[in-house]
Amino acid sequence: MSTDYCQTIDVPVSAETAFHAVTLSMSEWWTTMSGPFAMDGDKATASWPDGTTWSFEVKSHRPAEHLELYCYQADHIHPSVTPEMRVEWEGTCLVFDFETMGKRQSRVTMAHRGLTPQLNCFDICVKGWDLYFGGSLKSYLDGKSTAA
Repeated sequence: MSTDYCQTIDVPVSAETAFHAVTLSMSEWWTTMSGPFAMDGDKATASWPDGTTWSFEVKSHRPAEHLELYCYQADHIHPSVTPEMRVEWEGTCLVFDFETMGKRQSRVTMAHRGLTPQLNCFDICVKGWDLYFGGSLKSYLDGKSTAA
């Protein structure tokens, strides 16, 4: 059994719409992105007001089915982050899987492969993903204001 962070949400939109929200509209529900994830090899950086940045490269892009983002650069800045925690995301992957559940229903599963309890930032990052994936993305796809 994997100990990587993983969460699933059910949303009242098609898998295509959910995929679009993750690949092209991440700035709407997570944080400011430097660009979209439109195809294999695309790179973009997530930037936060506190100076935190995470840079990702698309390793697998299958529309309305699967997206894998490899974190090749991390600089996590947070009041409780220690120096070794700043780069813990490097080498981890964000994996999104999309499943059609009905005419306008889909299930989105997100795993942060490599984000395990052994990492110093685990508790902080789990709270963040619970807020942004389970809260903000779900609200965005439900047609409500984002939680963030």
